[in-house]
Amino acid sequence: MTLLTSTVLSGGSMIDLDATLVVQMGLFFVALLVLHTLIFKPLLKVFEAREEAIDGAKDAARQFEADAAGAGSEFEEKMRSIRVKAGEERDRLRAEGAKLEAGILTSVQTETQKQMADAELQLQSEGNKLRRELEAQIPVLARTIAGKLLQREVQ
Repeated sequence: MTLLTSTVLSGGSMIDLDATLVVQMGLFFVALLVLHTLIFKPLLKVFEAREEAIDGAKDAARQFEADAAGAGSEFEEKMRSIRVKAGEERDRLRAEGAKLEAGILTSVQTETQKQMADAELQLQSEGNKLRRELEAQIPVLARTIAGKLLQREVQ
């Protein structure tokens, strides 16, 4: 504080304005020019290149998102059409299956009715045959039963 007080009281300044000031200013500007060309300009170019790369990447990302959204909607549209076609095909196959089932059921019913009719005819013919056989044996059986009841031989 004494130096400041003595300088202010003596009327002098702390910095003398003489030729060294011009030399110092010249050195400052030369250092500024050298630093500007060797460090600041390349550094600014690197910063600008980085910004451009980031902006380019952002633009590319936006483009990819737009493409993906378009592809996604196209995919969804194709999936909808495929689902519709699959539903139509399923309905067609069901109709074919129902038609085939009806045909099979009809043929089975016809065959079953035929077999039932054949079985009924066979039963009637066998029943008639057995009745004829029994009718032929009625006199023999009647004599045998009467003989056993009367406990003698009947003619």
